[in-house]
Amino acid sequence: MIREATINDVIECGKLAEEFYFARNKAGEFNSQCFIEFWGKILASGQGTIYMREVDGVPREAIGIIYHPNPYNGKPCASSMFWFVTESQGLAAGALFEHVLVVVEKEGIMEFKIPLLLDERLVRIGAFLKQHGFDVSDLTYMKEIK
Repeated sequence: MIREATINDVIECGKLAEEFYFARNKAGEFNSQCFIEFWGKILASGQGTIYMREVDGVPREAIGIIYHPNPYNGKPCASSMFWFVTESQGLAAGALFEHVLVVVEKEGIMEFKIPLLLDERLVRIGAFLKQHGFDVSDLTYMKEIK
């Protein structure tokens, strides 16, 4: 089942996002309390949403999206802030992805940005997104300053 997450769901999403982050992302750190507070504020303000795919009531995949104007042309934009899965098929299964595409189109979004982690899945997921009309638009570098 796919549904929009509530503020109460953010705590569970935080746990799953933390597991995914440590399994996949080698840069930076993850603070689940910060994640929970940030997304609680975003959901409460209506500036974004989290969509979840559940199997037997257990979250398996989630996408967090922030809505904003594109700062360069003013077009309505949505940016995925995270996308995590708890099973190997995840994105390839496509159900949550297809759902989110329908939602952002209905919301009048004209640009949808999805960042990807630089891990072994990059080529496969990049090819999947290109098949759905996405083009590479950015490359982000990060330096942790202590």
